[in-house]
Amino acid sequence: WEFGDDQRTITYALREGVTWSDGEPFTSADVEFTLRLVLDEPIYNWLGEVDWIDTIETPDPLTVVITSKEPSIKALNMNCPILPEHVWSTVPKKDLLTYESFPMVTTGPFVVTEAERKKLVRMVRNDTYWGKKPAIDEAWWLIYTSSDSMVQDYKLGKTSVVSEPELAQVKSLIGREGTSVSTGPGFSWVGISLNCSDEGARKGDPLADRRVRLAIRQAIDAEKMVSTTFGDFGAQAAGVVSPVTPEWYWQIADDERLPFDPQAAQSLLDEAGYADPDGDGVRETPDGAPLSIQLTGSSAYTYEASWMKMAAASLKDVGFDATVQVLEENTKWEKAYAGELDAWGGGFYGTPDPDFVLQAYTTAQIGAFNDAGWSDPEYDELYAQQKRLLDPGQRKPVVDACQKKLYEESPVIPIMYLPAFSAYDTANWTDWLPAPPRTGSVTENYVDAFVLSNVRPATEAVVEDGGLSGGAIAGIVAGAVVVVGAVALLVARGMSRRRRSEEES
Repeated sequence: WEFGDDQRTITYALREGVTWSDGEPFTSADVEFTLRLVLDEPIYNWLGEVDWIDTIETPDPLTVVITSKEPSIKALNMNCPILPEHVWSTVPKKDLLTYESFPMVTTGPFVVTEAERKKLVRMVRNDTYWGKKPAIDEAWWLIYTSSDSMVQDYKLGKTSVVSEPELAQVKSLIGREGTSVSTGPGFSWVGISLNCSDEGARKGDPLADRRVRLAIRQAIDAEKMVSTTFGDFGAQAAGVVSPVTPEWYWQIADDERLPFDPQAAQSLLDEAGYADPDGDGVRETPDGAPLSIQLTGSSAYTYEASWMKMAAASLKDVGFDATVQVLEENTKWEKAYAGELDAWGGGFYGTPDPDFVLQAYTTAQIGAFNDAGWSDPEYDELYAQQKRLLDPGQRKPVVDACQKKLYEESPVIPIMYLPAFSAYDTANWTDWLPAPPRTGSVTENYVDAFVLSNVRPATEAVVEDGGLSGGAIAGIVAGAVVVVGAVALLVARGMSRRRRSEEES
């Protein structure tokens, strides 16, 4: 790729000789078709990845020229997958979000040949792949509803990898012979989202007041919440960008940090006008109603329900009438987006570039990723500014400023960077590629397919194309098949910050 002098034009040179898995050539026409489809329909799943585009030109089959109204870092971090035009151009518009066809046509190292929602995904090696051919023949992702049963199957040798096991199961795998366990932070932050809406029935709601939100931040003991539920495996959070991407991580200064300080929280509530005139321990709003807050946790995550209970106890100590409810995960998010909740277990799964997570808190994302319904023109401008800066050295201070602004306004309160727990079989398989190296996950790192492309049986015979010889395949169970265990609830977490239309797709 190459930028023009004005940084508004970028020319992408496509790899020569790439074909789709059905043998059709991959060309610039596929790129243009996909981008126009997302922009024109629009396909909300990916609209945020391409909304910077002004014009698209394809002067030849291997060249794509895109212009934008202003420079945009999204030109270098466009995660929108490209569709094969010869397949998707025949799909009626009304069926775009529900269309399924197996095997799925791809240019990647594996072809999805079977998928059942909440059950399994089967992938087989793509022998037309342009890069290094995977050594394994197949990979199965089995979706579990229980972390315990997932790990038990792993211990019995029924699976080769487990993704996102719960802490108790992680501890049972550490030190197990022939198993490596990843416990480092992933891309996610988890914590508490606050309903900041000041419209309709919530007009004048206390949570729309920054001082009340800051009081909540200082009233809860985040360090205790993390240590109680995750022990030494949890990393307390401040910003919304995970330390797994150190080049964008905001290292909060000591004099900027708002520590656990119930007295400071009470002072903020006093300043905001919420007093306790009758001395019953519950503060009141100016019209005499209790200063109430209901915290909602998910039944899918035991730590989240525990956090809500701990937070409620702390908020009672500073004068809130605080209660807790626990809902099924999807119900929680439905009610959150409907504006029916006060505070709930929130979070966001970031990407290697910070633009995606920073975009989530802009005014434009209210009703989509901005579950808190928070709007701040200054933040919107900071976000837009960092998006225009292509030089990392110039961009980093503005990315930091975005995170500092979020911290100081607290529409969301990150509690912890969620560990990317995974465990994988090193007795029978080798050449795993955790990302980042040593401490990272082999399943939650945006390079899952390439991890599986690299892994190979510990004892094998290799033929020239990178696959296994027939004798080697006969010597291992079901040929060379990696079976990956994944908790169904992980899927729910990944989908929880999207529009309902996206969930249904």
